[in-house]
Amino acid sequence: MGSGAALEAGGPASLILAYGLIGIMLFCTVQALGELAVAFPVAGSFAVYASRFIDPAWGFAMAWKYVIIGNSSPSL
Repeated sequence: MGSGAALEAGGPASLILAYGLIGIMLFCTVQALGELAVAFPVAGSFAVYASRFIDPAWGFAMAWKYVIIGNSSPSL
């Protein structure tokens, strides 16, 4: 994963703390998206939520960003 340099620089405790913090933040993000999906069911991706709650131009740009990034990265 490439965490050897971080392990050498900060030690194991800082690495475990950082992974835990990022895990908690990711859990909160997924929880919020899940609550949006239950409260406001839409047909489409989560870019539709950006169009609905932020701005239609923002949702359009966000959807195209995912198309471009999805097509430019190699699939595993």
